[in-house]
Amino acid sequence: MSDLFGTIGVFDTPDAVRNAATRVRDSGYRVFETYTPYPVEGLEEIVHPGPKRGLPLLMFGGAVFGAAFGYWVQVWSRW
Repeated sequence: MSDLFGTIGVFDTPDAVRNAATRVRDSGYRVFETYTPYPVEGLEEIVHPGPKRGLPLLMFGGAVFGAAFGYWVQVWSRW
């Protein structure tokens, strides 16, 4: 097992976290996570760049289907 599985870093300032995430992204890594005890402005765009269209559309479709199914169950139960 000589493959790199993961690494960890501890940073004192939000700027240091943003700089480290930028360097990781520039090094070629595309999938990585950051954990902070408070929101760091601009970090989300560095870690997950690009538009997010798939999941929100899927969640909207599921919500519409769930609402329609719930309404149908209420109508069906009154017959």
